[in-house]
Amino acid sequence: MEIRKPTEKEVESILKLSVQSVYEGTLNRSKPEERKLREMVESIRSNGGEYLVAVEHEEIMGWVLLGGKRDEMTEQEIGFIYELYVQENNRGKGMGRQLMMAAMKELRKQQFKEFRLTAYHGNPAIGLYESLGFQPRNISMEWKQS
Repeated sequence: MEIRKPTEKEVESILKLSVQSVYEGTLNRSKPEERKLREMVESIRSNGGEYLVAVEHEEIMGWVLLGGKRDEMTEQEIGFIYELYVQENNRGKGMGRQLMMAAMKELRKQQFKEFRLTAYHGNPAIGLYESLGFQPRNISMEWKQS
């Protein structure tokens, strides 16, 4: 397996799969339109964000989307992991850890001293993030009318 920057053709494949990635990452609560997702990703990429992709035998096994982001309260520039996804048949093999480590290495190379990400409560990837040194920072809560 190789982790590297994807070709534009691979980015196109990732974008087609990202709707499912977001759906799973939000624990089946949000399934954005492909058009809206493309707009969000292009905004991230136009501001220096990039994908890293895990590939084996020319098959995309997983990816991570990373970049910089400005903290709304402090105006500090931070490294941000926007998306981590491993194809279902490749899960449980340490690929998510390898992608996260590659993303953190890239963010360090870009001189970020702090990295953040968001995850829905109950997302199984939280254990991975904590094992890499991420700690809970804030809690978002909701209330819905029944």
